[in-house]
Amino acid sequence: MPREADPAEAAERIPGEERLSIRIGLMMKDWQPGRVKTRLAVSIGFEAAAALHRLFVHHLCRSLAQTADERTLVYAPAEAGSRLQSQLVAWRLEQNWSITVQSDGDLGKRMETWFTSVFSDVHSESPVAAIVIGADCPLLSQDDLRQAAAALETCDIVLGPAMDGGYYLIAIRSHRVASNRSVRTQLGELFSEIPWGTSSVLEMTRDRIGNLGWKVSMLEVREDVDTVTQLNGLRRQLSRQVVSDESSSLVEFARNIDRVLEGATAPEIPS
Repeated sequence: MPREADPAEAAERIPGEERLSIRIGLMMKDWQPGRVKTRLAVSIGFEAAAALHRLFVHHLCRSLAQTADERTLVYAPAEAGSRLQSQLVAWRLEQNWSITVQSDGDLGKRMETWFTSVFSDVHSESPVAAIVIGADCPLLSQDDLRQAAAALETCDIVLGPAMDGGYYLIAIRSHRVASNRSVRTQLGELFSEIPWGTSSVLEMTRDRIGNLGWKVSMLEVREDVDTVTQLNGLRRQLSRQVVSDESSSLVEFARNIDRVLEGATAPEIPS
């Protein structure tokens, strides 16, 4: 098993030590009906499922717009690029997010490619915290990602475990990956031949981390939103958070989810 980091160690950082540069990759699919959220679509229909995926992406882009040094939407399929860029302009987020197309291959290969590109683009001695998230946990906040980056001050990799046995976040420190063998070799060992979408993803990933000799830190367990039961759980969570935090973005997000499920549109989000 991998060595687990003590979260308190991040607070003991040496004064004057150079801070991590944070890069975020939000991996997402174009919100075409029938291509996204297919498990959820069984219960609410393809159009509503695609509309919810779009809402999730928009909420994350808006919530995390000031979180990192660089933010990238890592999208698929390739032909969606111009439409996605236009959407960012409509959302007034084109200055906050860049876009890059996902590589071919399974999820592991696509993550390996993105991490490799980030680490290969590091031109200074400053370490980089590269963080990948998806759109299935739309309530991830600036604090959550900052916690992941802070953990990388004292460990090599951070995982956000999901209740279904996968993970909703993975963050890797660049200097650890580049310290001995090639970046692509190490990332290939981490991501290859994982049965993505199964309950064994997290366990197998932790075994790989142990084999690499990396030190891991674990975030709190969260639930992805892939089924109508999980969607209702998200709505209950939003109701609780809106009571304690009446921020306009949360209120708007909750209201737009309700509108989609009622068969209406979400006019507050430009198309």
